[in-house]
Amino acid sequence: MLASVALAKLALHLVLSGRYGLLDRRSLIAVNIPEEYLKPWFERVETRATVECDYCMPDRMRMPITVCRGLEVPLREFWPNVKC
Repeated sequence: MLASVALAKLALHLVLSGRYGLLDRRSLIAVNIPEEYLKPWFERVETRATVECDYCMPDRMRMPITVCRGLEVPLREFWPNVKC
């Protein structure tokens, strides 16, 4: 499990660092937010991985990692609707 978490962190770092042109300003990576909730806000929503943790709280045992592209509204309008 630790190897998969380390690999996920490396991949996330590469994406967030802006290398390889994987994301633009209208894209983001969502963690543990259902696709159905994100689809109205973005042009494309794709769950790319699921992080599994046997020792986490029940609501965090299977967390989807979702790449969202083409934010339809300004980030300042979107963010208050999804932040914890």
